Amino acid sequence: KQWYQRRVRGAGPKYKMISRKVLQRSHELILKNTKVRTKDIVPELSLHLLDKSCPWYHQTEVPELEYDPFWSVFWPGGQVLSKFVLDNTNVVRNKNVLDIGCGCG
Repeated sequence: KQWYQRRVRGAGPKYKMISRKVLQRSHELILKNTKVRTKDIVPELSLHLLDKSCPWYHQTEVPELEYDPFWSVFWPGGQVLSKFVLDNTNVVRNKNVLDIGCGCG
């Protein structure tokens, strides 16, 4: 049985082991409760995002998931970084790019 480590709500600095079955269920829920969207700044990318037509958009917590769906919003800082990377491949070629704190908070 293969296991994965993921940080989950309420876990603090500790990590909880999550099984492949739980990850598969999360994947199914994401596909069911989000819409594939593109954004004006980065039309090259299609992402599963929340919008006003999605049930999870109006909830303060998503009880079906063990973690908050912060991933479900394409934050403006992440959009700008993505656009830069896509438009400047010569700058990032053969390098790792790490997005830290590209959200709105």
